[in-house]
Amino acid sequence: AAKPRPKSKVTPSLGTLSCFGVNGDVMMRIMFFAGVLVFLPSAVLPASWKHGQSRGLDVYEAKTDGGAMRLVCDPDRVFGSTPNTSLIVEMPKEKGPKRIVFLARNGQQAHFVPVNGIVLMNDQKPEEWRKMLDMIKKGGEFAVVTANDSMTFELEPIGSLRCE
Repeated sequence: AAKPRPKSKVTPSLGTLSCFGVNGDVMMRIMFFAGVLVFLPSAVLPASWKHGQSRGLDVYEAKTDGGAMRLVCDPDRVFGSTPNTSLIVEMPKEKGPKRIVFLARNGQQAHFVPVNGIVLMNDQKPEEWRKMLDMIKKGGEFAVVTANDSMTFELEPIGSLRCE
């Protein structure tokens, strides 16, 4: 008698996220929040970015329940000839996430690998950084998601973001 063939284990494709090494748990969180963003009422008034300067750097800050992010830009190259732009992310619960995903209502995503909650522009893929800046410039609703945490922002557009 012939032995039955073992069933092959096929892992479903995680689409574009698999190329970024995102595991299934993270993918499920992203998909959940993408679904939530679709059904959230858009009549909520957007919050404003706080903009200021610190030691010659432009600092843009946005806060949400329990979390915050700060975009620190050096448009005048105060600290050298190369751009020194960074994004500081403070998640509500998870400290020091290994991966951060920005997720816009239209499905656009930007993936980052932070170090101690800080994303340095020079250490990231330029196309991912550009997608994140586009989300921030346009304003509206977007989520910042990690493997174990998330926060949602509804923000006004930034007209003159000097973080290029």
